[in-house]
Amino acid sequence: MLGGSCNPPNNLIQLKGKCYDNYNTRTNPTGDDICRYVATGNHPWSADPSGLFAGEKESLTYAECFSEYMMNWYDLSNLHSGREITGHIYSEVDENKKIKSYIIRDDGPGFPTDSPMPFMETFLKLHVKNKTNDPNAIGTAGVGAKEASGWLGAHWTFTWSDGKGKKATAIFDRETFTEPDKYHFDNAIHKGDSFFEIKISNLHRQRAPSELRDELCEKFASKLNTHPAVKIYLTNPSLKTKLPLIADDQIK
Repeated sequence: MLGGSCNPPNNLIQLKGKCYDNYNTRTNPTGDDICRYVATGNHPWSADPSGLFAGEKESLTYAECFSEYMMNWYDLSNLHSGREITGHIYSEVDENKKIKSYIIRDDGPGFPTDSPMPFMETFLKLHVKNKTNDPNAIGTAGVGAKEASGWLGAHWTFTWSDGKGKKATAIFDRETFTEPDKYHFDNAIHKGDSFFEIKISNLHRQRAPSELRDELCEKFASKLNTHPAVKIYLTNPSLKTKLPLIADDQIK
């Protein structure tokens, strides 16, 4: 958990030898720095952390839910025409073949991994649908679909890497995220490429995204035709026999 004891000045936050007023910084603060944000009220998220999971009560269909993640990829494609984006939405099952988690993954680049703050600045601005204008960060594609994630489950694990030797993990749970700093963050060595992944567990609902293939193909028919650089799969990336969504797709 991040946090610690804090004694910040009244209106200014002393960070790395500089004073920042009202969170006007994109530096990489430590856990103690985040605690200072919380203590002074200068954190960039809602005062009610439980609102993060409010999507559980939304009136959504499964197709509408998974569409939220897909639309983020297409929005980013609109911003950066022709850029290749590969996204996966799929489920994992337990030993009894019951769905235990959903995975939403793209090929990044993700956020910087040294600090949670670049991620948190975007992610924890509740009730705001953020779209990135940064052509180097398609890892933010998943964070605009908080309502959909809340509808699916109550435990979220975000893992990402910018492909520069580290990966970061941020974990949020509805039962424990009672204050803005009550989440887990760490980083570790990562020798692979960039990526961004959301894993949703402690599920409210279970239906495999692959069952929605025909419905999603029909729903996104025009975008599938006009955004050929965006490849979306409803299967695990490790599967060799995988096919992206295509317009007028009737593959069972």
